[in-house]
Amino acid sequence: MNDIILNKPNDYLEFTNDREIETFLEELGILQNLEAMNLSMPGMKCVIHVRHQTHWIVAILYCGHKNPLDNGYALHCFPKSKYDASEPHKFIANLKKMAGEKPGDTGFYDNNFDRN
Repeated sequence: MNDIILNKPNDYLEFTNDREIETFLEELGILQNLEAMNLSMPGMKCVIHVRHQTHWIVAILYCGHKNPLDNGYALHCFPKSKYDASEPHKFIANLKKMAGEKPGDTGFYDNNFDRN
């Protein structure tokens, strides 16, 4: 997956294959950030990875839903050449708004930055 992302440094990319995303997040060293969150509460958990060479990466884990089809990963990759570091925050805020969540609600959005 990283090869695809690196070969498209100016493109916004989305991925939804759970197995591939999980492997990629493990390679980035951020899978444990998602797994450490409360996954029993229905909603979505987010991690923003800022150290990737070409993209701001937003990893989302939908979890806690009774229907297994409603659970899983999504990966959104914003090219750094076109978006500043605020874009992932705007994207997540928009998702929260569409879901009817308020900024202070818990269980929906956990802001974990990888700053190393």
